[in-house]
Amino acid sequence: MAEKVQRLDHFYREAPDSEEMLHADLVDLVNQTVELTRPKWEDEATHDGKRVIVGVRAATSTSVKVVASQLRSVLTNLIFNSVDAIEGSGTVNLKVSSKDGWAVLEVQDDGAGMTREQLDRCLEPFYTSKAKGSGLGLSECHGVVRQHGGSMRVESTQGLGTNVILEFPLDLDGTQDRMGDAEQKQESHRFARVQGSVLLVDDQDQVLRSMAMLLESMGLQVKQASDGKEALQMMRHSAFQLVISDYGLPGLNGGELLKEIKANWPDTPVVIVSRCSYPIPKDELQPDAYLNKPFSVAALSNVVQTIFSQRAV
Repeated sequence: MAEKVQRLDHFYREAPDSEEMLHADLVDLVNQTVELTRPKWEDEATHDGKRVIVGVRAATSTSVKVVASQLRSVLTNLIFNSVDAIEGSGTVNLKVSSKDGWAVLEVQDDGAGMTREQLDRCLEPFYTSKAKGSGLGLSECHGVVRQHGGSMRVESTQGLGTNVILEFPLDLDGTQDRMGDAEQKQESHRFARVQGSVLLVDDQDQVLRSMAMLLESMGLQVKQASDGKEALQMMRHSAFQLVISDYGLPGLNGGELLKEIKANWPDTPVVIVSRCSYPIPKDELQPDAYLNKPFSVAALSNVVQTIFSQRAV
């Protein structure tokens, strides 16, 4: 319930916190997301018998003011949807342009396309044509885009593919304040390389995929578990230098998993991910670090870098 309420908040909320919005180059964000999603559309698709090519076309740099982590999440969702819609071989093209004071981003694929009913209802919360879908993917993306003062529309023809068009106000202020510069420098170091093996625990498949890609981009080897019981089984057979676990797991929650890990592998650092700053009561065993949802790429990188640097001392 907490997960769905949080995602519905993206749909109904009027705007993100203004202090979270920073100057960004839309082309850079698109290229970053394409690289982060490469394991999905290149390696995983090949394993499933697909051949997907993802390309980016941009005439010039396009400056916008956004919450970068939220926009990357939107683009990740759209790319995954396009890859899922392709059977056999196909292409996904991301095109960036500008027109009349607006930055325009198009995500085009030549996949299965949508029926008229699917097209008419695809932006509605909880509507889905997928057997295991939550119905919050496109509606959540729509909400995030609207929060940034933009618009989103979908064009699709069954059998011919889909085109999702996002528009954002251009950031006409050519200068960046010091806070923005500092944040961008921090973001630019998100791919600082570290070596080690990480166990990632979460019951949401898309969260697992996204976080695994981020961690792998830092140079880490990542194994995934969908609940606490599976995580403990994996730890009995493999050595991990770090465990990152969601708190709200089915069966063993993150706090209970933490106790089991520290009782059996006391030297293994554990990071708990939660929407609460400190979900575990202060009089109980605490993790080595917390990550508060939604967190930025920089926040994840900083936690990982800190823990691995401490282990190296």
